Amino acid sequence: MKFLCALCVLCGLQSFALDREAFTFTNYDLDVRVEPEQQRLAARGKLTLRNDSTIPQKNLSLQISSTLDWRSIQFEGKPVQFVSQVYTSDIDHTGALSEAIVTLPQAVPPKGSIGLFNRSHYEDVIAVRVHGLAAEPVWRRRFEHINAFERMLSDEGVVIRKFFLHISKEEQRERLEERLSNPAKNWKFRQADLAERTKWEEYSAAYEEVLQRCSTAYAPWYVVPADKNKPRDFLVAEVLVRTLELMDPRYPPADPAVESLRGTIR
Repeated sequence: MKFLCALCVLCGLQSFALDREAFTFTNYDLDVRVEPEQQRLAARGKLTLRNDSTIPQKNLSLQISSTLDWRSIQFEGKPVQFVSQVYTSDIDHTGALSEAIVTLPQAVPPKGSIGLFNRSHYEDVIAVRVHGLAAEPVWRRRFEHINAFERMLSDEGVVIRKFFLHISKEEQRERLEERLSNPAKNWKFRQADLAERTKWEEYSAAYEEVLQRCSTAYAPWYVVPADKNKPRDFLVAEVLVRTLELMDPRYPPADPAVESLRGTIR
């Protein structure tokens, strides 16, 4: 039992130099409060960004007043690495800003890209639920968070297609046995898989609720029989081809200066 979440238009994995003009803020929620005991002003912001450059971006620049310090930065609820530094600017009355250079866990591709996410944020309502890593009210709220996040992506032009690649319990047993008996596949076997297999019913219940609550018109789930690879691949490809036909992607227009060079090469 496994699933694949395919997000068309956003994805990538590569490191590039910092481009401070690459990202556009499409939404933000700012909460400013006074902390009397610490005698300080605290601000917490939730940002939604879009990569408007022409290449994937692994680094992100965030800037605040130089009178404030960066305490922590999270991406999809998880802490990320960042380096804080002074950035000269006339935007702030001090003539400088406090800049955080964030290293994202994966590069954010430019608009027009196609990519895949494996599992992604759905782990928060599957593995977290099955293993009791968070209280039920906590992980139940995440269904709404996931739908809201995917709705935001859709509103910003992202086309989402999600695939549940379902294998039977018997097929899973055969694949695990093959990993033990075939020396070329021994490296794939993990003892932890056996412990996970004992929770088949719990995982089935978790996946069922995911499919019921998070399959929407803007981010639909497709349940794909996956015991056999060829039919699985055909069914997934059929959905993606049909989706691309509806998107009708086109080559970007050429630079007029480049077009003027046509026929001049000797």
